[in-house]
Amino acid sequence: MARKEKFRDEVAAFKRARIVDEATRLFYAHGYQGTTLDDIAAAMGVTKPFIYDRFDNKTDLLYEVCEVGINRTLEVTDRVLASDLPPDQRLDRLVRELVRVVIDEQPHIAVYFREETYLTPRQSDAIHRKREDFDRKLAGIIRDGVRAQVFDVEDPELASLAIGGMVSWIFTWHRPHGRLGDEELAARMAEFSLRLLRGR
Repeated sequence: MARKEKFRDEVAAFKRARIVDEATRLFYAHGYQGTTLDDIAAAMGVTKPFIYDRFDNKTDLLYEVCEVGINRTLEVTDRVLASDLPPDQRLDRLVRELVRVVIDEQPHIAVYFREETYLTPRQSDAIHRKREDFDRKLAGIIRDGVRAQVFDVEDPELASLAIGGMVSWIFTWHRPHGRLGDEELAARMAEFSLRLLRGR
């Protein structure tokens, strides 16, 4: 019985993920207002009730799309924080991984920044709290580096916002097969971040 339930849960999660993937593609291409649930259902080859079985409305679907980027950001941040690396190496690894998140989740992040105004206040607040959690964790790494005398920063919180903004804004200009490969871009952004924190 447990195996049956697990299989059922996996199928349900797969169907939900497929809806989110298709919604992301259409919201990214046509905007939230320019996309209907009928459009999403038609693109998937299903009926609209298939979507309503899993999402109450289009705004709830938008919320799930918008959560993808910040959820992955927190996952990689927590993984790096759990390491035993010194603060400067933790910062280097975190920025590299965050760049990969922004590249991998570019459509989700773009949809969030473009369409956030259509979220309910409660949904928007929930994402903002997660973003603030990330900012606090990044600032914590910077404070550790100041204490270890590998960073020279007077305001770790502001430095955290500067680095987070620099990395997240990659979604606006990154193009596949651009001048820099993804790994080199990640390394360059980590280098910029470390230079900012090391001061003179």
